[in-house]
Amino acid sequence: MYTIPGLASLHKLTYGHSKIKIAVLDGPVDLEHSCFQSSNGKLIPWDAQQVRPAASGGLALMHGTAVASLIFGTPGSSVQGIAPGCSSMLIPIYSDHESGKFYSATQVELARAIKIAIDQGAHIINISGGQLSSSGESEFLLKQAIEDSHKAGILIVAAAGNDGCNCLHVPAADHHVLAVGSMDGSGEPTAETNFGSSYQFNGILAPGKQLTAALPGGGTFQTTGATSYATPVVSGIVGLLMSLQIESGREPDPYAIRSILLETAIPCAGDEHSDTCRRFLKGKLNLPAAIEAITKSPSIGASGINPTHKINLGTMQHSSNSEYKEIRESAAVMPADNHLDNQSPPDQLLPQIPAIPQVDVEKAAAPTATKSSSTINNQLNMENQPATLVEPQALAPKSEGIAPSCGCGGNSKSSCSCGGKATTPAPILVYALGSLNYDFGSISHRDSINQSMGYDTSATPPRKLNPDNPEDMLIYLKRDPSSAADLIWTVNINATPIYALVPQGAYAAACYTEIVSFFDNQTNPLLPLGGKLPPVMRSSFPGISGGGSVTLQSGLKVPVLVPKIRGMYNWELGSLITTAITALSIPPTEEDVFRSAMINFLEKLYFELRNMGVTSGERALNYAGTNVLQAATILKDTIQAGLTLSNISVEPSPICSPGLDCQDVVLTFFDPTNRDLATQVYRFTVDVSDIVPVTMGQIEHWPQF
Repeated sequence: MYTIPGLASLHKLTYGHSKIKIAVLDGPVDLEHSCFQSSNGKLIPWDAQQVRPAASGGLALMHGTAVASLIFGTPGSSVQGIAPGCSSMLIPIYSDHESGKFYSATQVELARAIKIAIDQGAHIINISGGQLSSSGESEFLLKQAIEDSHKAGILIVAAAGNDGCNCLHVPAADHHVLAVGSMDGSGEPTAETNFGSSYQFNGILAPGKQLTAALPGGGTFQTTGATSYATPVVSGIVGLLMSLQIESGREPDPYAIRSILLETAIPCAGDEHSDTCRRFLKGKLNLPAAIEAITKSPSIGASGINPTHKINLGTMQHSSNSEYKEIRESAAVMPADNHLDNQSPPDQLLPQIPAIPQVDVEKAAAPTATKSSSTINNQLNMENQPATLVEPQALAPKSEGIAPSCGCGGNSKSSCSCGGKATTPAPILVYALGSLNYDFGSISHRDSINQSMGYDTSATPPRKLNPDNPEDMLIYLKRDPSSAADLIWTVNINATPIYALVPQGAYAAACYTEIVSFFDNQTNPLLPLGGKLPPVMRSSFPGISGGGSVTLQSGLKVPVLVPKIRGMYNWELGSLITTAITALSIPPTEEDVFRSAMINFLEKLYFELRNMGVTSGERALNYAGTNVLQAATILKDTIQAGLTLSNISVEPSPICSPGLDCQDVVLTFFDPTNRDLATQVYRFTVDVSDIVPVTMGQIEHWPQF
């Protein structure tokens, strides 16, 4: 048992409530490990396809298994987790190649994983990883995902990073996130822990050194001082404190608990502006005071999404530093020390990585690999010290695709020792909007296609086709349509690829033909615009995601989307508005005003509310931007009333038939000439339970003061 002060007392009250779900965004997890076999929580692997037999000794699997065990390890097993009674969702964002190469995650992939966790009802999201950032600002899709998590009342707990400097990592630096640094058994910050400015307000230290964690294959190891391992300790404690809220009849509120943990943290006793004290972040975890705040303060209630709760801590006692001197559990197995040659695929699993200062894990595992500029790296220790090795048992081959999981922790029928039934997570529905682009995946594949493209014989003299020129590529694809499948087709928001389209099934060829047609329209707009509008092209791509990722030529990884051809559409902004004008019989005298209102609506949808189309609300919004007739009908009414669009939002519909996923798209308008008048609210409902959404019912309208 961990001897973190207060944890034993907290475990007497709860090991976690099954209603509290902790999402772990990390590497794949070896669910065959004995520490998971009788967990009260529900271990659900979201996507096991990245766990391949040849990669069973990889860093991603090791890291994911260790992090998950620190939260969900069964009491009495070789690894006792902090909150084994809480439910879990295991979403792999790191992976191992058969060659042993480690793959990190991009900010886009991390954003998508956060959106999945939100959509599946997580309360806490554990991210034991991050990317070094000079500003602490995330890319827009990741920032949007963090904002969505905050609005949904879901707390992200993220590692502060292991550079050991006055610097920041994303997502930990975001002010909505609870950042976690690592401390040793004496309560001192570990040398690796980052201590940037944001962490002085949103960061705490927690035990991260010499904790017992699981290794794939059945072994255990003692953790280093990396922030990766302190992060699940805090996530588990937040889960326990939320469980106390439930068991006392209150609504669980992770942001109230975040505030408590930050306010009760034991601050540094010295000069708070010195680097010595800055390494303590906001302070050290003070679990006894946090428990007292939860159990004894009547003023702490549910707050929804407000992260700025203030708790009266005047009567609470801080724990002394001496209470943190014993925080480690002895290892069930004490392996021998050895070194690992990281130039080759690991034959054994390392709990600590040998020294490669200031480099990411991908380079540690495969020094020749090209690193993406937006890589999320595991917070593994990079100290120069002997690695403690444990020989794992070979993992059984994992099936491709989404694997079933036992409610008691196993991922195969043979591992269900507590009567749990197999659970298969649902596929991820996506409704994405964006523009198209193509990629080759590698320089050698580009050269191969370049050789096949040949010449444009219609030119005089014939000229060599350039694979990087979209118009030349279209000439080649019209001549050889089957070659469309040789390219990686990406859905982009601005210049950022968010999905790789991989048509499958009987209509794959037809889908590729449609994709090429969309790209042709995007490259060569067909409809004259009369100079009124730029040729802004958009395409919609409904489909299913959740089956791995594709690596682009730049090294960037993007998730795969299997598109549904029935819901794929391509349009140009001007022609879409012209179609709406015709359908609604807009008088010529009102066309310009209507056109301006439609541009305002669509640009707000396409740019201000741009998203990955993962959550139910995002799919409803994106569908509203495709099937614009209802929005156009609303705009026609509001224009006649002299109203201007103020806001577009989406919320779950209060009335919905069983089995459906009904989302209300809400448009709010105001009178710019008299702001004292009531705003006008229009609402229509979209069912997003199918791959291709469908509108339901009539448009509703009411004034709102």
